Amino acid sequence: MQFEFSPQQLDAQFARVRTAVLVGHIQPDADCLGSLTAFAPYLESRGCAVTLYCATPAPARLQFLPGVSRLRTTAPGPYDAVVVLDCGDLKHACVTPAQLAHWSPRLVVNIDHHQTNTRYGDINLVQPTAASATEILYHYFRALDFLVTPQVATSLLAGIVGDTGGFYHSNTSPAVLNAAAELVAAGASLPALFSIAFGDKTVPALQRWGPVLSRITIHPRYQVALAVITRADLSGLPDEAAAASGMANFLNTLDGVRAVVVLVEQADGTIRGSLRARDPLLDVAKFATLCGGGGHKLAAGFAIKGRLQETPQGWKVVAG
Repeated sequence: MQFEFSPQQLDAQFARVRTAVLVGHIQPDADCLGSLTAFAPYLESRGCAVTLYCATPAPARLQFLPGVSRLRTTAPGPYDAVVVLDCGDLKHACVTPAQLAHWSPRLVVNIDHHQTNTRYGDINLVQPTAASATEILYHYFRALDFLVTPQVATSLLAGIVGDTGGFYHSNTSPAVLNAAAELVAAGASLPALFSIAFGDKTVPALQRWGPVLSRITIHPRYQVALAVITRADLSGLPDEAAAASGMANFLNTLDGVRAVVVLVEQADGTIRGSLRARDPLLDVAKFATLCGGGGHKLAAGFAIKGRLQETPQGWKVVAG
């Protein structure tokens, strides 16, 4: 992997940092949490006191990852450095200009793999060709000969497994498989991590998918599948986010479908959209950007204010 600057140069910058906050995005997934928990031991080996921060807590299904118990939803600061991982922009991390000013860092580092990344850091370690943010860290650690323990290897591999859909998505390159093999050799358990991609559903959650699947519509001209998940569809489930996750990836396997849109009503009065595509001629990240989101060419997302309403002409997003 080619970096825009020497990993040794960035390492030298971190050697002068005494306190740092590692920031992940809201509703953290395996890549986000894997990045945070892998990067923390590296900074600590350089003598830095580290805080792990996400505006929303880690989901129950990912609590088994090493170091996740350190995650905090508040970070008082100040900090010498702010390191944002797996975030295309600061908005997705819920970091406002006022929050950043309060932390008063002398260094902001942006480590990410989304093609829509806005390069908001003083230093931007952005590799859109990487399958995950943890794959970037894997190559960064290799360049520095940083000792990857079984715990760090598990965190790094968790991000790769999560963002490749268990090595199913088109971003599963030979380099990704080679990295995964080396991480297994370093002590990560691949079978234990497959639950990230395949094992987070309960019977009650899958039963709720029935009405959702029955409402799927496919645009006859554009071959785009649409699924909507309302608040009523998931009411009463202990983990609504986990119950809704994976729908877009599942529908992306449908025969004759070029792209998938899944809209999910949230408790805070917003709608989260997940976009997927298999057709290499499509770029769903461009559409997500128009809605204030971002992501990758074949997998992207966004959040907008409103609620879902069914009409005789189909589903619409209306003001909440």
